[in-house]
Amino acid sequence: MRTTPRRTLVLPFVLVASVAASSCSAGPQTMVLEPEFAAAPPAGAPMAPGDPALSVAPAPPAQEGEGGLPTALPPLAEGGDTTRKIIKNADMAIRVESIDRAISRITGEAAGMGGYVLETRTEHAGGGASSAVVSLAVPVARFEAMLERVRAAAVELLSEHASGQDATQEYVDLESQVANLEATRARVREFLDKAQNVEEALNVNARLTEIEGEIATRKGRLQYLAQRAAYSTITVELHQAATELTPTPTATPTALPPLPPWDAGRTVDQASRALAVLLRAVGTLAIWAAIIGVPLAIPFLLVALLLRRARRSRTPPAP
Repeated sequence: MRTTPRRTLVLPFVLVASVAASSCSAGPQTMVLEPEFAAAPPAGAPMAPGDPALSVAPAPPAQEGEGGLPTALPPLAEGGDTTRKIIKNADMAIRVESIDRAISRITGEAAGMGGYVLETRTEHAGGGASSAVVSLAVPVARFEAMLERVRAAAVELLSEHASGQDATQEYVDLESQVANLEATRARVREFLDKAQNVEEALNVNARLTEIEGEIATRKGRLQYLAQRAAYSTITVELHQAATELTPTPTATPTALPPLPPWDAGRTVDQASRALAVLLRAVGTLAIWAAIIGVPLAIPFLLVALLLRRARRSRTPPAP
């Protein structure tokens, strides 16, 4: 009796693997074979519609304790990070004497602790900095020490708020999802090797690309959580302390003394004294002129008289 060769149907197997990859739960999952798909055909052998395919079955749920809460976290994937992922943040507002000096001091302290500056914003008013915001990233082990350094740089601590977020569960979930997706990717690659025509190869390759994209997304999130847990964020808002202005002294008006009452007799006496002083000065000048001026004037008068006579003798008489 003549038998027809079985056609290869790879696409249903890829769909099953896709559903398994998208249904990855928070806990780890185990790769098992369903009873109706006992084994995969050898490489290069044709596959019939009833041939086995890969299926992913979820692992048993975690044991629940009192109140329905899990008694323990699901185990990490093999080689996973067992440390807790705590994301710490702090917001502070301080008043400082000088904005520029405070920024330089705080950023220098952060660099000395192995941290770095995320952002700096400064507002200027009146020719100088009036306020600023500085965001820092410091190693989580130096978080409290950096907060203490910021307090030391302040003239006054206006406000302070610190918080922590436990991202351990999300980190564990992502590691489990990455492990499951990588296992699914390996099986899909096997299907790609077994594809019998171009159409099947293209369909399997498209699903492989989607799975690799999901792996890259989850690994990126893992890297972000690891970095945020390793470095804490501190945001400091700085305000300029008000400077005390020295008041300018103002002149106090002085009241003039009142005028003395008018006295006619006193005025006459003052005028008489002034006249006596004036007459005394004139008499003194006349005495000096008589004693000194007359002897000196006599020779000049004689010379003038002689010159006059000489002129007359030279002039001829009129006819």
